[in-house]
Amino acid sequence: MRYSNRTRALHRALKESLPLPLCEIYYPYGFPVVIKSNHPGVLEAARQSWNSAQQQFQEPPLELRVSVSEYKTGYCPSAPVWQLQKNLLIMIANSKNFSTCDLGRGFGSAWLTTTAAANLEYLRHYFVESMAYALLESCHVVTIRAACLAKYQSGVLLFEPLGPRKGVLAQCLADRGWTMFSECATCFPLRHGARMAIGNRPPSPTYPEKENVADEYPSRLAHTTLVDYIVYVNKDKVRGDSAHLTPISREEVRQRLLEEVPSEQWPFQSERLAAVERLLEAHLYQMSYSDADGAVDLLEGLLRHPTAPAERG
Repeated sequence: MRYSNRTRALHRALKESLPLPLCEIYYPYGFPVVIKSNHPGVLEAARQSWNSAQQQFQEPPLELRVSVSEYKTGYCPSAPVWQLQKNLLIMIANSKNFSTCDLGRGFGSAWLTTTAAANLEYLRHYFVESMAYALLESCHVVTIRAACLAKYQSGVLLFEPLGPRKGVLAQCLADRGWTMFSECATCFPLRHGARMAIGNRPPSPTYPEKENVADEYPSRLAHTTLVDYIVYVNKDKVRGDSAHLTPISREEVRQRLLEEVPSEQWPFQSERLAAVERLLEAHLYQMSYSDADGAVDLLEGLLRHPTAPAERG
């Protein structure tokens, strides 16, 4: 009897599966993502996020399927709770609004109510973007919690201490004419030979870089730059000059970067570790400073007059 009930439940689920006639492809971070749904709001949410993004990487497309029922409530659901077991990620707002992602196969599916789909900001932030970026993180990129800026055709991955003042120096650099590719988190493709950083800056610069920037760093497909320098920053009292740069060993940077890498249970871990190793070929420094202008001057001097790579550990 129990087996028969389970069989009937499965057959009923198959019969009630909603067709998903709407289909479009988008390119968050330059990677193809196919989105299928029966509700136009899902595609509109995706357009709001990635309509201007173009393909840059030739990878098998990720796939999202979003089924929207006719069920309505008088309120928007709460933010979903995330649960992870090996390669299966579940996002649950309630029994009528939830999703699941297979992080190993690059596939995600969501079941939502009409009420949830009608709130585009909720739909976009908590389901469409969350599912897409989770699959990208597992299949195609590794994310490092650091800002990425560039000037003089050189990219810098900038690590500032966590806390309320995190990002202060990055903003000072942007105010001084640097191109900011990402403010606090930078992605690196798993299967790309160079130290390519993928940022999330707007297509046209919004920082005070004026006319030079558009010539030096034109709007690229996914707003990428190569990382030539990695700098760990510590704001402190400095004797003498207002900022100091010292080389940092490759082994120390490796250990710090590995703390950013997700659990080894994640798929494609060997590619993720290889991406970290590529970053170690950059110039590696740590910097202490007490005055932001002095720190900016020091970094600009470093980029204008490159020195030998930092000591390799």
